[in-house]
Amino acid sequence: MEMGSREMSIRKIICLLLCLVLLVGATACSPGGSTDGDSTGEPGSASTSKPAKGTKKETIVFWNMYWGNDKFADLCQELVDEYNDTHDGPAVELQMRPWATYFQDYLTAVTTGNAPDVACGSGDNSLLYGRMDELVDLTDIADAWKEDGFYDTFPAGSFELHNIDGCQYGIPWIIDARCMFVNLEMFEQAGVTIPDRGYFTFDELYQACKKLKAAGIEPMVLVGTDFMNDQCINYLTVAAGGSHGVDANIQADVNSPRNMEVYNWIHKMVEEGLIAEESLGFTADQQIGVFAADSCAIIISNLERITSPSKYGKKYDVLPAPVWNEGDPVRNIAYINPMVVFSQTSYPEECKEFVKWWVENNGILFEEGAANFSASSQINSSDAMMKNPRNRAIIEKILPHTTYYTYPCEHLFNAVVPLGGEAHLGHMFAELLENKSSVQAIADKYQAIVEQLIEENPEP
Repeated sequence: MEMGSREMSIRKIICLLLCLVLLVGATACSPGGSTDGDSTGEPGSASTSKPAKGTKKETIVFWNMYWGNDKFADLCQELVDEYNDTHDGPAVELQMRPWATYFQDYLTAVTTGNAPDVACGSGDNSLLYGRMDELVDLTDIADAWKEDGFYDTFPAGSFELHNIDGCQYGIPWIIDARCMFVNLEMFEQAGVTIPDRGYFTFDELYQACKKLKAAGIEPMVLVGTDFMNDQCINYLTVAAGGSHGVDANIQADVNSPRNMEVYNWIHKMVEEGLIAEESLGFTADQQIGVFAADSCAIIISNLERITSPSKYGKKYDVLPAPVWNEGDPVRNIAYINPMVVFSQTSYPEECKEFVKWWVENNGILFEEGAANFSASSQINSSDAMMKNPRNRAIIEKILPHTTYYTYPCEHLFNAVVPLGGEAHLGHMFAELLENKSSVQAIADKYQAIVEQLIEENPEP
């Protein structure tokens, strides 16, 4: 990349980051409210820090976020202590960071020369800071895992996603999938049968919702506000084999033929009352609350944590995403967030060693810390993970079919930051739910918006 274009790219990314300060949630995998022992462990105050074990002066500062329940931070410290006890060299110092000031904290630290050595956070970190020449290439870790087979336990394309301009700037470590949750008792009451393949086509889902409505059951509740509106339409278009508004060549295709078929399917569902009218004003938490209260049969959500896991496979279940045509591949969108090493570190090799160890040995964060799921199927397959019926359903039915929300793009691209951060297609989904304009007019409006985003945020 030539210096002039690189400086322009850096300025653009910094501007985008500043614009995103108030928009955390759409492109980042961040914790949501939860109960049933899965409440987030993030305090309301600023960051907390526990000193590294021992008396070593040299340290690797590790910024981690509050991903799981109230045990999560302590479990992270236990892992860091274990690493320090078993490895020579600089000690790792864990610093837990709050999501509320996430973008400000990272941007300020990086641009003032005070970046942490190792960090995790937004799924876009590999792009944002890689394009600013602020990250260490972690190809060595990927190569080592290719040699021992661990690489093959990660979702296909998850490393390519964080490979920016030929550099492996991010190592996938945590995965947050979007899922279809269903009420089996309501299905039985309405005479709805899940196909033998275990998931619906879009037409079969439409027919199932008609049966539910005829039986006096609210078929489907979705989300018209907050970050989940963007993710609902993302889930549906990618599941059908369309895209989230950008094709594999990073060209706008909001109004592509398949996407248009999905938008018209949404329109039909709204017109016939198969998607609850209240969806337009619902947040993600409200949607999950309605499902947990047995007031609807189907939702699309990130992780339904309100009802007891023991009821999954009995009263509730998780289904793979629908397909457009029978025989099409199943695609469930997921957010696969990376570990990164900032190039300001004095210990790049030691940081690589820690990142590799962390991803290989942090199963307890998912087993006891409720941090969604590991990006590695080997970590997810532990007895502790599989004995939880809800976890097992997602691990077995959803995670084998995950693809990133930028599908069919295999890596992140500059325009994806404002596209997701400003939830443009989420606003489009809200307009489809509102049903006041023609589907074609809505699609054309957002096609123009995405074309402009790509023009304003070109690839280097």
